[in-house]
Amino acid sequence: MFGSLSTKIAHSAVTATTLGSQELRPLQDAITKEKEIVTAAQRLSKDWSVAAEALKQWGSGEGDDLGDISNAAMMISGHISSAFNVFADHELNIRAQLKEVRTKEEQLDELRKRRRTVVGKLDAQEKKLSKMGPENKGLVLANEQLGAIQNELRQLDTSILVDMARLSDYKRQAMRSVLTLKFGGLAELGETLTIIGELGKLLASETPQDVTPPGQGRAPYLGREVTANLVAEAAKCVSEVNFNPNPDADFASKSGHRTSSSTVGASSSLAVPPGSAATLGGGRIGDPSKFRENSHSSLGISLTQPQVGPVDEFGRPLDGGSRPQPLHATMPSLGGGSGPGPASPIQQLPLSAIQQSMRGPSTAGSEYAP
Repeated sequence: MFGSLSTKIAHSAVTATTLGSQELRPLQDAITKEKEIVTAAQRLSKDWSVAAEALKQWGSGEGDDLGDISNAAMMISGHISSAFNVFADHELNIRAQLKEVRTKEEQLDELRKRRRTVVGKLDAQEKKLSKMGPENKGLVLANEQLGAIQNELRQLDTSILVDMARLSDYKRQAMRSVLTLKFGGLAELGETLTIIGELGKLLASETPQDVTPPGQGRAPYLGREVTANLVAEAAKCVSEVNFNPNPDADFASKSGHRTSSSTVGASSSLAVPPGSAATLGGGRIGDPSKFRENSHSSLGISLTQPQVGPVDEFGRPLDGGSRPQPLHATMPSLGGGSGPGPASPIQQLPLSAIQQSMRGPSTAGSEYAP
């Protein structure tokens, strides 16, 4: 019990300062903050799931259209919750790496403390010998004890030098592992968020926006198959997102970054093949405008609403204005015309084209084509 308690006290930020372990204070702060990141990511995952469920419960009582769309939104939001949990797991591994560095630092510090103790014993033994005359009966034993202490000191010096070299190497291995987990995890999280964000916008565009005349019912909702296909496409796309620890050589060359030949090269195993999960929409992760441009152009979808007259806060046309068109009325099927017309269901579209636009260039002559 006391052993575990002393360990917790030794690892507290306050004790690190009071006991003089100032060199380990930044490392301890990093370990503490990583724990806060894990907690925040897990909390965000849970809150996102709860909010999506609450929205579904509300939408289920507001008609077939809102009930179906809010249910689909909850289902694709589950991928976001899972993505944050995966990122939290990466952060847990980061924290474990940093704690291992701290443990090795403490072990090395223990060796240094033992050395200081042995040096004190050596000084005391030498003083004892200096007071002994040649005729002293304990002289032989004292010399043997002195030799044993000197031998122990030499062994400690060797162990300290070896451990210092190994720790120096391990710190660099740990730093690489920590940064790979952190930024590779961010790339993995970002790719999932981009997929769900783009498909979620297509889901949002299926919400009917037509104006209901007073005293009349709403038009029948016909989008269930569309939302089902979007949910299935989201599951398919997210299932192909994987953690990639290797840097994107193509991104490095385009950004003008000179990467070490031991890290990225033509024959390096770290090179990312064209069209891999490291690129989205023929561009780079974090370039949603490029993703939207390629995604919508490859699907033949235009999300731009036609010009309408002024409307009030409820979307009703004011005097002299035309009635606004629903967003899905402007979304023709693949290869269809671009003019307004009846809503054409997305199930006529090859939804896997969304996946293709996320995984590689939409055309051979694209700006980001390999």
